[in-house]
Amino acid sequence: MLSLRRKIESGIEQGIARDSIFREYVENREDYEVTEQEADYAFQSMLGGGARSPLNAIMTLCYLMMEHPQWQQKLQAEVDIVVGADRLPTFEDIPNLPIVRAVVKEEVRYRTIVAELGIPHRLDEDDVYEGYFFAKGTVFPDQGHRSILMDKTAHPARWLDPGYPTYREPLTVHPDLQNFTPFGYGRCACPGYDFVERTLVIMVARLASGFNFEKPIDPATKEPAVIEIRYKPTPNPRRLPFACCIVSKGEKRAEIIQKEANNLKFHSRHMLLRRELTQSEDFHQNRDE
Repeated sequence: MLSLRRKIESGIEQGIARDSIFREYVENREDYEVTEQEADYAFQSMLGGGARSPLNAIMTLCYLMMEHPQWQQKLQAEVDIVVGADRLPTFEDIPNLPIVRAVVKEEVRYRTIVAELGIPHRLDEDDVYEGYFFAKGTVFPDQGHRSILMDKTAHPARWLDPGYPTYREPLTVHPDLQNFTPFGYGRCACPGYDFVERTLVIMVARLASGFNFEKPIDPATKEPAVIEIRYKPTPNPRRLPFACCIVSKGEKRAEIIQKEANNLKFHSRHMLLRRELTQSEDFHQNRDE
């Protein structure tokens, strides 16, 4: 974390640092009543959660799309109908993509850190809930909520079919990740679920728009390979690499993706140039004064 701080501070001095929450903190340090250690811990947590969690979820998506091609087809069909073939999905499309949001919620549910750790909660003081008294020190194992996380049958329909108790309306809002069990509860709840939700939904929508997920062919059997997800035995389970063929849905889709990537690079360079020009103007103005 120290090396990242020094890199951003150096970038600020040189006038090349990009906009970021860390840059905002460094430039306005006096506005924050936290120690350097607390700040480093907070930013480290944000980086870890913002990088590890979406990566794990996208790897789960790759696996589930190979194992359940029928849901891959449903996912792609929805995106193609709503978005069309001439552009990539945007955040404005999300209310009209309930299958995308259902797949995201199911992949988060399918393999989650909470289900693996099983961390219970304990009362810090006496409490009364719906007429029931619970003494200080009472431990709640949260088994009821976590039970849905232990079902290893991937089935996004549980969030879309009115026949399931997990179904919610309206479908322009639900399914979503708000107050979802994998993110925890109370003061221990993950503060980044909004970020994770928006990140995963747009990533899954765009992946469905541009690519097919296929099992590689086993050279020995000439049949699709058997894929198994394995994890490092750590408190925050990290998926080990596995084989997956990610193939463009066609030349036109590939051109759209490449154009979007080029536009993003141009926008980044343009914003950096504007910042440098602004800083140069400020410098000359201050010197003349």
